[in-house]
Amino acid sequence: MTPTEGYIKFECIWERQPIPAEDALLRRLSTLRNTLVDMGLIGLYPDGIGYGNVSIRNPRGPGFFITGTATGGLKSLSREHYAWVTDYSVPENRVVCRGLVQASSESLTHAGLYEARPRVGCVVHVHSEHLWRSLAFRIPTTERTCEYGTPELSEAIRHLGRSGLNDAGIIVLGGHEEGLLCYGIGETSALSQLHNAKRLLAQAARGAREWRFWNAGRWPPRARNEVKP
Repeated sequence: MTPTEGYIKFECIWERQPIPAEDALLRRLSTLRNTLVDMGLIGLYPDGIGYGNVSIRNPRGPGFFITGTATGGLKSLSREHYAWVTDYSVPENRVVCRGLVQASSESLTHAGLYEARPRVGCVVHVHSEHLWRSLAFRIPTTERTCEYGTPELSEAIRHLGRSGLNDAGIIVLGGHEEGLLCYGIGETSALSQLHNAKRLLAQAARGAREWRFWNAGRWPPRARNEVKP
């Protein structure tokens, strides 16, 4: 299946005005995104469809800032490529946003996690076939019937978030092939989830004992000393 990231699937009430985000905040978000682009986790498919997006909670007001729709294929972003989601309704499949570009088609998915986990400050949606196939249903995973960009997916994310997840981790999007949602208290925390996943999978392939945490549903470990080398 080829993911169709980049298409808006919700009602978008859009105010075409510059966003009030501080330059430093957007630089942090862009630095994170650039790293994910370099890792091949955000980018463009051969058919021209972009994939992946990043967001950060607004520290000075409601909502969050997120990459705009159809920006996945751009190598780097500037201020005009971000939108501010100021309000949303999952049942009505509606997003209210402001910016020079409309908010990403995955805005409701991000919103569900921010709502469920008040300490989460950064969410990234990336694509990796290897990680998706390796982690699906071994760590928190949404049902295959929850397709991307739908209220059902946002509701599933919100439910998982309220069901005892850590404030940093990875959720596999079961109905969105290759899609994963990584999150943390900040950008560094969110990014480290991907690095940890790759490290653990590499060690698991060599028969490392840490694999038991994946199968037991206890990943990521809650304390640094929980996993011994």
